[in-house]
Amino acid sequence: GIVVDGGTLTMRDGASVSDCFNTYGSPETEMYGEGAGIWARESTIKGTPHGRTIERALSYISAHATDGIGANDIAHHLGISRRTLDARFREMTRSTVLAHIQSQRLDAVKKLLTETTNTIESITGQCGFGSANHLKKVFRRTFGCSMREWRLAHTAR
Repeated sequence: GIVVDGGTLTMRDGASVSDCFNTYGSPETEMYGEGAGIWARESTIKGTPHGRTIERALSYISAHATDGIGANDIAHHLGISRRTLDARFREMTRSTVLAHIQSQRLDAVKKLLTETTNTIESITGQCGFGSANHLKKVFRRTFGCSMREWRLAHTAR
């Protein structure tokens, strides 16, 4: 059944989410579901312990993505296991840690392509990519053009 304790709904003994809503009406916090899971919308997660952990992870990624960090570095910084980081990050953001790091690095690449005349090799190192060839492949796959084409299209003349 469902237990109400001080306004908090708790499902027990196999009660379903629909039982909860049918018995007590829809929740004040919008909920979204995926498969068998259910989660609160992003604006409500910030106060949760997992939400605060992921906020710290996002902040660390923003500050250090171009330093060549990986998920293990972030987990170490947060004092949690890599497995826990990956699970919480995916739960809260619907993305992976590595995808977010790569996104931050690509944003830095685009900025440098637009604002500087630095070589691709220089930008590779500045943005935390291991090799220029890898960066070129990732950039083309993500944006559908080469870095040279991006630079030409987005640089003021």
